[in-house]
Amino acid sequence: MVGIAEDTTGAVNSALDQFEAIDEIAIAAVPGLQGTGVQAAVKEHCEKMEDRVAILDPPATAKPNDAVTALKPFDSDYAALYLPWLLVFDPTNPKVPRAVPPSGHIAGIYARVDGQRGVFKAPANEVIAGAVGLAQPISKNQQNGLNKDGINCIRNFNGNIRVWGHARWVEMPMVNSNISVRGDCLTICANRSTKAPNGQYLNPTHRNCGREFAAALPPFDCSMAQWGTVW
Repeated sequence: MVGIAEDTTGAVNSALDQFEAIDEIAIAAVPGLQGTGVQAAVKEHCEKMEDRVAILDPPATAKPNDAVTALKPFDSDYAALYLPWLLVFDPTNPKVPRAVPPSGHIAGIYARVDGQRGVFKAPANEVIAGAVGLAQPISKNQQNGLNKDGINCIRNFNGNIRVWGHARWVEMPMVNSNISVRGDCLTICANRSTKAPNGQYLNPTHRNCGREFAAALPPFDCSMAQWGTVW
């Protein structure tokens, strides 16, 4: 974590420059900084590094009906975007929930799911701890349209706030658009090489993919196979 003195692209880029030498970083986000240039800087940092992913925030005023047009500048296979903002308890005004961007909570879900289940488990259909509501509701029909364009949705089911549906990258459609698949790829590449054998890993549902891929794996990847990452 790096403190940023001002909400400017230059300040964010200076902070991101410090992250380039830290190989252990897997997620980049700037909760609360809403400028288009700031969000784009985080996305471009992850594209440059190729070993981490960006969790981007929509503008506070982004509506489901116009979100696709507004968020298209963030297209990337190294970025995920979530809609809408969350409502959380505000200790300074307990009677009125506070609206906050979702990226901080979503990063926590990524870490929780990776630690409890593994990077192969999609960070979707997960409860968002601490959220008491949504800044705006999203219907099933609205979600169907947003998911097709790579925008992840947060839904409220009778007060149960969840990341709903299979998590996706902003850029759609693509073979490895699912976050869990890309997470597997980044984990393997970061620990072994920059390229999966014959590209087989990007088609995990192929009947023989798991056996063929596992045969070419060194010890680190074999442990992932035993964990359930490939089959």
